[in-house]
Amino acid sequence: MNLADPARHRAIAAHLVKVHDELRAELAALREGLDSPAPTLGRQLARHCLTFCGALHAHHGSEDGVFDLLEEQFPDLADSLDRMRHEHRAVARTVDELETLLSSGAAPQTLRTEVDRLAKSLEEHFAHEESQLLPALAPER
Repeated sequence: MNLADPARHRAIAAHLVKVHDELRAELAALREGLDSPAPTLGRQLARHCLTFCGALHAHHGSEDGVFDLLEEQFPDLADSLDRMRHEHRAVARTVDELETLLSSGAAPQTLRTEVDRLAKSLEEHFAHEESQLLPALAPER
């Protein structure tokens, strides 16, 4: 993959923002589902959560692969990229804990606390990625 092309940089930046916005929307929908009356929680919420968690794992997995290439192109981002990789692992642990709670039939309030913790962590992570990567990839944004 040639990452030296500025058009490619802009495409990666646009894709990053698009995926982050989609994940933010999915997380918001998941949080809304937790506010629904108890009978709607059950399987539908668990399925939605697991779908979201799977999409998040896939996104971070693909980012980790691109980070190595970005580090070659933008060596000054090495520390930020290391932080992002660390954040990916921390988010993965939170997602694993949430999946465990779902499979154990945890109370809605317990799930809400964990989803809120995940949301806070993800928003900080997405904001950091965007603040570091977008100026490097698409400085004219």
